[in-house]
Amino acid sequence: MTHTHDAPTPPPLVRMWQRARPVAMVAWFFAGVIWYAISLTRIDRIRDNAVLAGYLATLAVLIAVEQQVESWPERWPTLARRYGWISAAVQFLFGSLWTAYLVFYTRSASWGPSTAFVVALAGVVVANELLHRRLRARWLRVAMLSAVTWAFLLFFVPVVSGWYGEHLGLIALAGSVALSSLVTVAATWGLDAAAAQRGRHVAVAVGVAALLAGVERAGLVPPVPLAALEIGVFHDVATRTEGDSPVGRARRVWLSYDDPGPWRRVWTDDDSTFRYRQGDAAWCFTAVFVPTGMAMHLWHRWQRWDQAQGWVDTDRIDVSRAGSFEGGAERGFRTWSRKQALLPGPWRVLVEDDRGREIARTRFDVVPTQAPPTQRLQRSWE
Repeated sequence: MTHTHDAPTPPPLVRMWQRARPVAMVAWFFAGVIWYAISLTRIDRIRDNAVLAGYLATLAVLIAVEQQVESWPERWPTLARRYGWISAAVQFLFGSLWTAYLVFYTRSASWGPSTAFVVALAGVVVANELLHRRLRARWLRVAMLSAVTWAFLLFFVPVVSGWYGEHLGLIALAGSVALSSLVTVAATWGLDAAAAQRGRHVAVAVGVAALLAGVERAGLVPPVPLAALEIGVFHDVATRTEGDSPVGRARRVWLSYDDPGPWRRVWTDDDSTFRYRQGDAAWCFTAVFVPTGMAMHLWHRWQRWDQAQGWVDTDRIDVSRAGSFEGGAERGFRTWSRKQALLPGPWRVLVEDDRGREIARTRFDVVPTQAPPTQRLQRSWE
Protein backbone atom coordinates (compact mmCIF):
# COMPACT_ATOMS: atom_id res chain seq x y z
CA MET A 1 0.00 0.00 0.00
CA THR A 2 1.29 3.43 -0.93
CA HIS A 3 1.04 6.13 1.67
CA THR A 4 0.82 9.77 0.68
CA HIS A 5 1.50 12.70 2.92
CA ASP A 6 0.37 16.27 2.45
CA ALA A 7 3.14 18.84 2.25
CA PRO A 8 3.54 20.74 5.50
CA THR A 9 1.79 24.06 5.61
CA PRO A 10 4.27 26.95 5.62
CA PRO A 11 4.19 29.30 8.60
CA PRO A 12 1.86 32.33 8.32
CA LEU A 13 4.67 34.81 7.68
CA VAL A 14 6.06 32.64 4.86
CA ARG A 15 2.61 32.36 3.27
CA MET A 16 2.19 36.11 3.53
CA TRP A 17 5.57 36.69 1.84
CA GLN A 18 4.74 34.23 -0.95
CA ARG A 19 1.56 36.16 -1.72
CA ALA A 20 3.16 39.59 -1.46
CA ARG A 21 6.46 38.79 -3.20
CA PRO A 22 5.48 39.84 -6.78
CA VAL A 23 4.15 43.19 -5.57
CA ALA A 24 7.10 43.67 -3.22
CA MET A 25 9.61 43.07 -6.03
CA VAL A 26 7.90 45.65 -8.27
CA ALA A 27 7.77 48.16 -5.39
CA TRP A 28 11.45 47.53 -4.61
CA PHE A 29 12.37 48.09 -8.25
CA PHE A 30 10.58 51.46 -8.51
CA ALA A 31 11.88 52.52 -5.09
CA GLY A 32 15.41 51.93 -6.36
CA VAL A 33 14.82 54.02 -9.48
CA ILE A 34 13.33 56.86 -7.43
CA TRP A 35 16.19 56.71 -4.92
CA TYR A 36 18.86 57.01 -7.60
CA ALA A 37 16.94 59.79 -9.38
CA ILE A 38 16.94 61.80 -6.14
CA SER A 39 20.39 60.96 -4.81
CA LEU A 40 22.41 61.21 -8.05
CA THR A 41 22.38 64.99 -8.47
CA ARG A 42 25.52 65.66 -10.52
CA ILE A 43 27.30 63.29 -12.85
CA ASP A 44 30.66 64.88 -11.97
CA ARG A 45 30.33 64.44 -8.20
CA ILE A 46 33.43 62.55 -7.09
CA ARG A 47 31.65 60.66 -4.31
CA ASP A 48 29.02 59.22 -6.66
CA ASN A 49 31.64 58.22 -9.21
CA ALA A 50 33.72 56.57 -6.50
CA VAL A 51 30.70 54.57 -5.32
CA LEU A 52 29.91 53.42 -8.86
CA ALA A 53 33.56 52.51 -9.45
CA GLY A 54 33.48 50.47 -6.24
CA TYR A 55 30.31 48.71 -7.37
CA LEU A 56 31.96 47.86 -10.70
CA ALA A 57 35.14 46.52 -9.09
CA THR A 58 33.16 44.42 -6.61
CA LEU A 59 30.97 43.10 -9.41
CA ALA A 60 34.01 41.99 -11.41
CA VAL A 61 35.42 40.10 -8.42
CA LEU A 62 32.10 38.42 -7.61
CA ILE A 63 31.54 37.28 -11.20
CA ALA A 64 34.95 35.60 -11.19
CA VAL A 65 34.18 33.96 -7.81
CA GLU A 66 30.71 32.88 -8.94
CA GLN A 67 32.03 31.17 -12.05
CA GLN A 68 34.89 29.49 -10.16
CA VAL A 69 32.40 28.05 -7.64
CA GLU A 70 30.10 26.87 -10.43
CA SER A 71 32.92 25.04 -12.19
CA TRP A 72 34.78 23.67 -9.16
CA PRO A 73 32.54 23.61 -6.03
CA GLU A 74 34.67 21.03 -4.21
CA ARG A 75 37.65 23.39 -4.46
CA TRP A 76 35.71 26.17 -2.73
CA PRO A 77 33.40 24.39 -0.24
CA THR A 78 32.81 27.42 1.96
CA LEU A 79 31.93 29.66 -1.01
CA ALA A 80 29.81 26.89 -2.56
CA ARG A 81 27.55 26.95 0.50
CA ARG A 82 27.07 30.66 -0.07
CA TYR A 83 26.63 30.48 -3.83
CA GLY A 84 23.06 31.81 -3.66
CA TRP A 85 24.22 34.90 -1.80
CA ILE A 86 27.00 35.51 -4.31
CA SER A 87 24.58 35.32 -7.26
CA ALA A 88 22.14 37.63 -5.47
CA ALA A 89 24.95 40.14 -4.89
CA VAL A 90 25.91 40.00 -8.58
CA GLN A 91 22.31 40.71 -9.58
CA PHE A 92 22.06 43.56 -7.05
CA LEU A 93 25.25 45.22 -8.31
CA PHE A 94 24.17 44.89 -11.94
CA GLY A 95 20.81 46.42 -11.06
CA SER A 96 22.38 49.28 -9.10
CA LEU A 97 24.77 50.17 -11.92
CA TRP A 98 22.17 49.92 -14.69
CA THR A 99 19.70 52.03 -12.69
CA ALA A 100 22.32 54.72 -12.02
CA TYR A 101 23.22 54.76 -15.71
CA LEU A 102 19.54 55.06 -16.65
CA VAL A 103 19.31 58.21 -14.50
CA PHE A 104 22.46 59.78 -15.98
CA TYR A 105 21.79 58.82 -19.60
CA THR A 106 18.16 59.94 -19.44
CA ARG A 107 19.25 63.38 -18.26
CA SER A 108 21.63 63.64 -21.23
CA ALA A 109 19.17 62.34 -23.84
CA SER A 110 17.64 64.82 -26.29
CA TRP A 111 14.76 62.48 -27.21
CA GLY A 112 16.05 62.58 -30.75
CA PRO A 113 18.55 60.03 -32.08
CA SER A 114 19.36 58.75 -28.58
CA THR A 115 15.78 57.82 -27.63
CA ALA A 116 16.17 54.18 -28.70
CA PHE A 117 19.32 53.80 -26.58
CA VAL A 118 17.55 55.07 -23.44
CA VAL A 119 14.57 52.77 -24.08
CA ALA A 120 16.94 49.82 -24.51
CA LEU A 121 18.73 50.77 -21.28
CA ALA A 122 15.40 50.83 -19.44
CA GLY A 123 14.66 47.38 -20.88
CA VAL A 124 17.96 46.07 -19.50
CA VAL A 125 17.09 47.42 -16.04
CA VAL A 126 13.73 45.64 -16.09
CA ALA A 127 15.21 42.42 -17.49
CA ASN A 128 17.83 42.34 -14.73
CA GLU A 129 15.03 42.32 -12.16
CA LEU A 130 12.58 39.94 -13.85
CA LEU A 131 14.89 37.53 -15.69
CA HIS A 132 17.83 37.35 -13.32
CA ARG A 133 17.73 33.54 -13.12
CA ARG A 134 18.05 33.27 -16.90
CA LEU A 135 20.93 35.75 -16.97
CA ARG A 136 23.30 33.49 -14.99
CA ALA A 137 24.82 31.93 -18.10
CA ARG A 138 28.55 32.58 -18.05
CA TRP A 139 28.74 34.21 -21.45
CA LEU A 140 25.82 36.48 -20.52
CA ARG A 141 27.60 37.52 -17.33
CA VAL A 142 30.66 38.45 -19.38
CA ALA A 143 28.55 40.26 -22.00
CA MET A 144 26.76 42.31 -19.34
CA LEU A 145 30.04 43.08 -17.55
CA SER A 146 31.49 44.34 -20.83
CA ALA A 147 28.45 46.56 -21.45
CA VAL A 148 28.23 47.90 -17.90
CA THR A 149 31.95 48.76 -17.90
CA TRP A 150 31.73 50.52 -21.27
CA ALA A 151 28.73 52.60 -20.17
CA PHE A 152 30.58 53.63 -16.99
CA LEU A 153 33.83 54.63 -18.71
CA LEU A 154 31.96 56.72 -21.27
CA PHE A 155 31.20 59.36 -18.64
CA PHE A 156 33.84 58.52 -16.01
CA VAL A 157 36.83 59.24 -18.29
CA PRO A 158 35.68 62.81 -19.19
CA VAL A 159 34.71 63.56 -15.59
CA VAL A 160 38.12 62.64 -14.11
CA SER A 161 40.27 63.86 -17.02
CA GLY A 162 38.32 66.82 -18.45
CA TRP A 163 38.87 65.33 -21.92
CA TYR A 164 35.89 64.83 -24.23
CA GLY A 165 37.33 63.74 -27.55
CA GLU A 166 36.30 62.02 -30.76
CA HIS A 167 37.66 58.61 -29.74
CA LEU A 168 36.04 58.45 -26.30
CA GLY A 169 33.96 55.41 -27.30
CA LEU A 170 37.09 53.51 -28.35
CA ILE A 171 38.79 54.26 -25.03
CA ALA A 172 35.72 52.92 -23.23
CA LEU A 173 35.90 49.85 -25.50
CA ALA A 174 39.53 49.18 -24.58
CA GLY A 175 38.84 49.50 -20.85
CA SER A 176 35.77 47.31 -21.09
CA VAL A 177 37.58 44.52 -22.94
CA ALA A 178 40.54 44.69 -20.53
CA LEU A 179 38.37 44.26 -17.42
CA SER A 180 36.20 41.53 -18.98
CA SER A 181 39.30 39.62 -20.11
CA LEU A 182 40.85 39.85 -16.65
CA VAL A 183 37.65 38.50 -15.06
CA THR A 184 37.50 35.69 -17.62
CA VAL A 185 41.06 34.62 -16.82
CA ALA A 186 40.34 34.65 -13.07
CA ALA A 187 37.05 32.77 -13.54
CA THR A 188 38.69 29.94 -15.50
CA TRP A 189 41.97 29.70 -13.59
CA GLY A 190 42.99 26.10 -13.02
CA LEU A 191 40.08 24.59 -14.99
CA ASP A 192 40.23 22.03 -17.79
CA ALA A 193 39.60 23.45 -21.26
CA ALA A 194 40.12 26.93 -19.80
CA ALA A 195 41.76 28.29 -22.96
CA ALA A 196 38.75 27.53 -25.16
CA GLN A 197 36.33 29.07 -22.66
CA ARG A 198 38.51 32.14 -22.28
CA GLY A 199 38.61 32.62 -26.03
CA ARG A 200 34.82 32.46 -26.34
CA HIS A 201 34.24 34.84 -23.45
CA VAL A 202 36.81 37.38 -24.62
CA ALA A 203 35.22 37.28 -28.08
CA VAL A 204 31.84 38.01 -26.48
CA ALA A 205 33.29 40.94 -24.52
CA VAL A 206 34.95 42.39 -27.63
CA GLY A 207 31.77 41.98 -29.68
CA VAL A 208 29.54 43.71 -27.14
CA ALA A 209 31.94 46.61 -26.56
CA ALA A 210 32.55 47.05 -30.31
CA LEU A 211 28.81 47.13 -30.96
CA LEU A 212 28.31 49.81 -28.31
CA ALA A 213 31.29 51.82 -29.60
CA GLY A 214 29.80 51.71 -33.10
CA VAL A 215 26.43 52.91 -31.80
CA GLU A 216 28.17 55.76 -29.96
CA ARG A 217 30.20 56.63 -33.06
CA ALA A 218 26.95 56.93 -35.02
CA GLY A 219 25.67 59.54 -32.54
CA LEU A 220 22.93 57.30 -31.12
CA VAL A 221 24.13 57.42 -27.50
CA PRO A 222 23.27 60.38 -25.22
CA PRO A 223 26.29 62.72 -24.92
CA VAL A 224 27.12 61.93 -21.30
CA PRO A 225 28.37 63.64 -19.19
CA LEU A 226 26.71 66.69 -20.80
CA ALA A 227 23.05 67.43 -20.04
CA ALA A 228 20.59 70.10 -21.16
CA LEU A 229 18.91 71.82 -18.20
CA GLU A 230 16.80 74.25 -20.22
CA ILE A 231 15.95 74.99 -23.83
CA GLY A 232 13.28 77.12 -25.50
CA VAL A 233 12.51 79.73 -28.14
CA PHE A 234 11.51 83.25 -27.09
CA HIS A 235 10.80 86.73 -28.45
CA ASP A 236 13.64 88.21 -26.41
CA VAL A 237 16.51 87.19 -24.13
CA ALA A 238 18.10 89.80 -21.86
CA THR A 239 20.40 89.87 -18.85
CA ARG A 240 20.06 92.12 -15.85
CA THR A 241 22.14 92.44 -12.70
CA GLU A 242 20.10 92.44 -9.51
CA GLY A 243 20.53 95.40 -7.18
CA ASP A 244 22.20 93.36 -4.44
CA SER A 245 24.37 91.27 -6.76
CA PRO A 246 28.11 91.51 -6.07
CA VAL A 247 30.43 92.58 -8.83
CA GLY A 248 31.38 89.68 -11.07
CA ARG A 249 28.39 87.53 -10.16
CA ALA A 250 26.57 85.93 -13.10
CA ARG A 251 23.58 88.02 -14.10
CA ARG A 252 20.02 86.73 -14.19
CA VAL A 253 18.67 85.94 -17.68
CA TRP A 254 15.13 87.08 -18.48
CA LEU A 255 13.16 85.22 -21.16
CA SER A 256 10.23 87.00 -22.83
CA TYR A 257 7.39 85.29 -24.71
CA ASP A 258 3.86 86.03 -25.90
CA ASP A 259 1.04 85.17 -23.53
CA PRO A 260 -0.32 81.83 -24.89
CA GLY A 261 -3.72 82.39 -23.30
CA PRO A 262 -5.30 81.44 -19.97
CA TRP A 263 -5.58 77.72 -20.71
CA ARG A 264 -2.14 77.12 -22.22
CA ARG A 265 -0.41 79.39 -19.70
CA VAL A 266 -0.27 76.51 -17.21
CA TRP A 267 2.06 74.33 -19.32
CA THR A 268 3.52 76.74 -21.91
CA ASP A 269 6.39 79.00 -20.88
CA ASP A 270 8.02 79.78 -24.23
CA ASP A 271 7.08 80.65 -27.83
CA SER A 272 6.50 77.12 -29.11
CA THR A 273 3.92 78.84 -31.32
CA PHE A 274 5.95 81.82 -32.49
CA ARG A 275 3.65 84.67 -33.53
CA TYR A 276 5.84 86.39 -36.09
CA ARG A 277 5.47 90.10 -36.79
CA GLN A 278 7.54 92.08 -39.26
CA GLY A 279 10.98 92.72 -37.75
CA ASP A 280 10.70 90.04 -35.05
CA ALA A 281 13.62 87.76 -34.18
CA ALA A 282 13.45 84.33 -32.57
CA TRP A 283 15.86 83.73 -29.69
CA CYS A 284 16.88 80.22 -28.65
CA PHE A 285 18.05 80.03 -25.03
CA THR A 286 19.85 76.98 -23.62
CA ALA A 287 21.44 76.04 -20.30
CA VAL A 288 23.75 73.03 -20.59
CA PHE A 289 25.43 71.29 -17.67
CA VAL A 290 29.12 70.64 -18.35
CA PRO A 291 31.30 68.95 -15.69
CA THR A 292 33.86 71.00 -13.80
CA GLY A 293 37.15 71.45 -15.66
CA MET A 294 35.84 70.37 -19.07
CA ALA A 295 36.56 72.93 -21.81
CA MET A 296 34.47 72.84 -24.99
CA HIS A 297 32.29 74.67 -27.52
CA LEU A 298 28.53 74.57 -27.99
CA TRP A 299 26.63 75.09 -31.23
CA HIS A 300 23.06 75.98 -32.21
CA ARG A 301 21.90 74.44 -35.49
CA TRP A 302 18.80 76.22 -36.84
CA GLN A 303 16.65 74.20 -39.24
CA ARG A 304 13.35 74.73 -41.05
CA TRP A 305 11.03 72.13 -42.51
CA ASP A 306 10.82 71.90 -46.29
CA GLN A 307 8.16 69.69 -47.85
CA ALA A 308 10.56 68.45 -50.54
CA GLN A 309 13.84 68.19 -48.61
CA GLY A 310 12.81 67.64 -44.99
CA TRP A 311 14.77 69.51 -42.32
CA VAL A 312 17.10 72.04 -43.98
CA ASP A 313 19.99 73.80 -42.19
CA THR A 314 19.84 77.59 -42.22
CA ASP A 315 22.55 78.45 -39.65
CA ARG A 316 25.06 76.73 -37.36
CA ILE A 317 26.18 79.21 -34.71
CA ASP A 318 28.96 78.86 -32.17
CA VAL A 319 27.26 79.97 -28.95
CA SER A 320 30.25 79.55 -26.65
CA ARG A 321 30.35 83.38 -26.53
CA ALA A 322 34.10 83.82 -25.95
CA GLY A 323 35.77 80.77 -27.41
CA SER A 324 35.78 77.54 -25.44
CA PHE A 325 34.47 77.64 -21.88
CA GLU A 326 34.97 75.57 -18.73
CA GLY A 327 32.01 73.89 -17.10
CA GLY A 328 31.06 73.42 -13.48
CA ALA A 329 28.13 75.84 -13.03
CA GLU A 330 25.30 74.26 -11.03
CA ARG A 331 22.65 75.82 -13.29
CA GLY A 332 24.60 75.10 -16.44
CA PHE A 333 26.38 77.19 -19.05
CA ARG A 334 23.77 79.71 -20.28
CA THR A 335 23.85 80.84 -23.87
CA TRP A 336 21.57 81.87 -26.72
CA SER A 337 21.41 82.68 -30.42
CA ARG A 338 19.07 84.75 -32.61
CA LYS A 339 17.40 84.16 -35.97
CA GLN A 340 15.68 86.83 -38.10
CA ALA A 341 13.74 86.70 -41.37
CA LEU A 342 11.78 83.61 -40.40
CA LEU A 343 9.66 81.83 -42.98
CA PRO A 344 6.26 80.47 -41.89
CA GLY A 345 6.09 76.81 -40.87
CA PRO A 346 7.88 74.37 -38.56
CA TRP A 347 11.37 75.17 -37.23
CA ARG A 348 13.71 73.53 -34.77
CA VAL A 349 17.03 74.22 -33.05
CA LEU A 350 19.55 71.48 -32.23
CA VAL A 351 22.17 72.02 -29.53
CA GLU A 352 25.41 70.22 -30.43
CA ASP A 353 28.82 69.66 -28.87
CA ASP A 354 32.25 69.89 -30.51
CA ARG A 355 31.84 66.44 -32.01
CA GLY A 356 28.44 67.21 -33.54
CA ARG A 357 26.59 65.10 -30.93
CA GLU A 358 23.08 66.31 -30.22
CA ILE A 359 22.58 67.48 -26.63
CA ALA A 360 19.06 68.89 -26.89
CA ARG A 361 16.47 70.09 -29.36
CA THR A 362 13.42 72.31 -29.39
CA ARG A 363 10.72 72.69 -32.03
CA PHE A 364 8.48 75.69 -32.75
CA ASP A 365 6.01 76.83 -35.40
CA VAL A 366 6.26 80.27 -37.02
CA VAL A 367 2.81 81.77 -37.52
CA PRO A 368 2.70 85.23 -39.23
CA THR A 369 0.36 87.74 -37.61
CA GLN A 370 -0.41 91.45 -37.86
CA ALA A 371 -1.98 91.75 -34.41
CA PRO A 372 0.14 93.28 -31.64
CA PRO A 373 0.90 91.03 -28.65
CA THR A 374 -1.83 91.21 -26.03
CA GLN A 375 0.70 90.68 -23.25
CA ARG A 376 4.38 89.80 -23.04
CA LEU A 377 5.25 87.41 -20.20
CA GLN A 378 8.66 86.90 -18.64
CA ARG A 379 10.46 84.26 -16.62
CA SER A 380 14.04 84.14 -15.40
CA TRP A 381 16.96 81.71 -15.30
CA GLU A 382 19.84 82.29 -12.91
